Amino acid sequence: DLVDRADVVAALDGPDDETVRRMIDDALFAEQNGLRGRALIDLAQKNGVYQEGEDWLKRSADIYKRVGIPVFIDRAEAVLREDWPLPDTILYFGWYTDRISGAVASPTFRFKRGAVACHLHSFSASVLRSSGQAWAGPLLAKGAAVTFGNVFEPYLSLTIHFDVFNKRLLEGFTVAEAAWNATPALSWMNVMLGDPLYRPYGK
Repeated sequence: DLVDRADVVAALDGPDDETVRRMIDDALFAEQNGLRGRALIDLAQKNGVYQEGEDWLKRSADIYKRVGIPVFIDRAEAVLREDWPLPDTILYFGWYTDRISGAVASPTFRFKRGAVACHLHSFSASVLRSSGQAWAGPLLAKGAAVTFGNVFEPYLSLTIHFDVFNKRLLEGFTVAEAAWNATPALSWMNVMLGDPLYRPYGK
């Protein structure tokens, strides 16, 4: 299952130079000091052809619970409402709106150093150098060290499978190894942003 490290890539990009430097520094900090905190899973109550996305999120929550990471699951259809308290968030996975909104968009919200965050949407990474458009740039601006997204429609089955990613990450893989291991087909539509060698659970 492991993709050769020579073949996995990630982009060091984001809203601005300061954010990119902070992403690298935070990855190193978390490796040295541990990535400890809480996880957030934001369901959208989708079904039918979208059911597999909900299943990835539910299985991710189960994975967190098994290893002892406290997890909050929002079971409402809408994104978790603004100003909901989210202390020490280190892992965020949710869907399905076209731009950052809800609790993680609150002015006071900030991810813990080294956090990994992704909001699944067809065009979540269509704009990277903005702290207010789409999802990828704003999540990084809110303090995430790593995110993933799509620059154009890849269709759900070809996006990153959250459950596989989280399983690999917690097994000690680097974020790049975990991300591309969890992506069933490679194309120009998928992008990973962050230090590819970041290994938050290597120890």
